[in-house]
Amino acid sequence: MFKNKIIKLLSVSSFLSLFSIISCSNQTDKINQNSEIIYKQNDAFLNKTNLETKEKTINFSLHKNVDNIIPILNVIKIYKGDKIKLDDLPKQIKVLDELNEIKWINVFWDFREDKIFYSDDVITGQIRHNKKNIITKLYVLTQSRKDILESDFLTKEERMTIDFDKSTHDGGRDALSKLIDRSGDYVNTNSRWDNWNYYDRAQNTNFVFHWEEKTNISRIEINFWRWASRGESTGRLPKNIYIQHSEDGMNWTNVENQDKISAQDLGPMLSHPQARLANTSDTKKITFDTVKTNWIRIHWEPATDSSNRNLIIGITNIAFKGLDKEDNLIFSSDKSIKKFKYGNTIIENFSSEINIESNNLDDELEVYSNATLVQKEIIYSDLNRKKYKVLSYDDKGEYLIYDVNIKRIGD
Repeated sequence: MFKNKIIKLLSVSSFLSLFSIISCSNQTDKINQNSEIIYKQNDAFLNKTNLETKEKTINFSLHKNVDNIIPILNVIKIYKGDKIKLDDLPKQIKVLDELNEIKWINVFWDFREDKIFYSDDVITGQIRHNKKNIITKLYVLTQSRKDILESDFLTKEERMTIDFDKSTHDGGRDALSKLIDRSGDYVNTNSRWDNWNYYDRAQNTNFVFHWEEKTNISRIEINFWRWASRGESTGRLPKNIYIQHSEDGMNWTNVENQDKISAQDLGPMLSHPQARLANTSDTKKITFDTVKTNWIRIHWEPATDSSNRNLIIGITNIAFKGLDKEDNLIFSSDKSIKKFKYGNTIIENFSSEINIESNNLDDELEVYSNATLVQKEIIYSDLNRKKYKVLSYDDKGEYLIYDVNIKRIGD
């Protein structure tokens, strides 16, 4: 059971690498920043070592006379290079209270949704308890994606059509079929769509494509006409291109992790490598997280000139490709602790409660584990006794709780 004399929160050990505190989000209902902050962390946050070496730790200090609660840590796992949405984070976290029971408290995360996670990291949050702010942590684990070869992108055009009614008619309704007639050879076949007549005019900027069966789409490849020469349009790509998908052909959602959006992302409009198609651009490849869908929409924002006049574009070919190989996050379920060490005492066979006698209560409890995270907290200390709570976590944030009681020999 928790005691009223709590002196400090010692440490949390982790699988994660060095981190920086994530800056403030746009989340509303902020906690009063003038309130007392209970936990203060240092930056000694290092990779967890192997089984036979004690974990490296991040140390916290606990102010005196605070509530006897322990925030339960949270863990989330994503692919390297991905973002996390605020809605993906828990709205409440669990805490152990003074009766050693679990209860839920609202949490507010300091978080930027535009942050891309390239390595393991930490998101900092605060909970509010008895008019005090308490820092908590969410640990972000990252996993590399499988290597993808160019040959893994398969053509995905079987039973696919362009939706003439939902697509722009700025270049004429019938001309839309030239986007996917697969010749791409406007020199010999006049296979080109353009919106020539909509220079300096409001434009409808949507192409809509439909598959009879749901299909994996992961990439779109576009060849532009290099000499759409009205005004300053020559060699100009759209300002931005957005790839979108839909369940019903009416409501559209941007694909996740689109690698190229702006004209700058796509690069200059170079000539096609085949000499006879020199007036056609090199293939612009736009890759994104695979969506399984019946509907794809290409939506663009036209480039403008110095007088803010909309420029035109021409396109000779649009192709669709998809990945069928699956890539799954791998979650370790190992949250076991192998042994505890306090001074010269090593405990390898134990239950959820461990009792140790020692002449030195200044020693540090060492934990040896393959768990993803290990959280150690001193919940009570006096001249003759010291009590720890130790929580070990797996990749999904599931945990085990251990009570470690240290007593001075002869007490």
